[in-house]
Amino acid sequence: MQDIITAPLPKRPWYKRTWGVITIFVLSVMALFIIWLTWTVYVDVQLIKSGKMKPLSAYQGDFSTSTSGGTGIGAGANIELAPKTSPSRGGGDKPAFTVVEFGDFQCPYTGKEFPIIRPLMETLLNVKFVYRDFPLTDIHPDAMRAAEASHCAQEQDKFWAFHDQVFLNQSDLSENALIGYATAVGVDTDKFKSCLTTEKYKMQVMRDHQDGVVLGVRGTPTFFIEGVKFEGALPADAWQTIIDRLHAL
Repeated sequence: MQDIITAPLPKRPWYKRTWGVITIFVLSVMALFIIWLTWTVYVDVQLIKSGKMKPLSAYQGDFSTSTSGGTGIGAGANIELAPKTSPSRGGGDKPAFTVVEFGDFQCPYTGKEFPIIRPLMETLLNVKFVYRDFPLTDIHPDAMRAAEASHCAQEQDKFWAFHDQVFLNQSDLSENALIGYATAVGVDTDKFKSCLTTEKYKMQVMRDHQDGVVLGVRGTPTFFIEGVKFEGALPADAWQTIIDRLHAL
């Protein structure tokens, strides 16, 4: 009787074997994780650069000047938050508390905050409001010039009027437009132009920015309310919560 020779079964491709399927699954999961992580980091960086911070919910809880409601100034504690050279209004001789804003005249989120915080300055006369510059020049090319111009207006006691005009006309911050806004609020145009041409306040704006970096400012607007940091545009109800808690202390 003749032996029957059986041909060997063909080997399955590696990707059809058990270990191959497991390998493909693991690599797919890792690839998806890397894609997700890369996208998350990219989105966060864009939010920080644009000035739109992630929403803060901490202000919903009990507010205090040490922990709740925001982040303490920490390593930047040796920086003077509200130097005398910075424009301010309200508070009188003994303000109930102080609000310091680091803003960017070209930032859409600082602009979004403008109609919320500006009325507070008019009604909360026992609160001192201080404005400091944090131009994000890599994405807002006109912010630096607008900041310098604001100090040229401050030189003629017209900072807040100029500040308002800029935020009301934020879409055009060309130098001619800045001169027009200054003229509209009653500054001496020739003095203003001279101040702007000589970049008289450029170093002051840069010092503000550097102080902000040390204090942990990453985007605009950023507020320090009695030394507690709040990032991003705050809605009106958040301001009311913060003010009520501060007055209750």
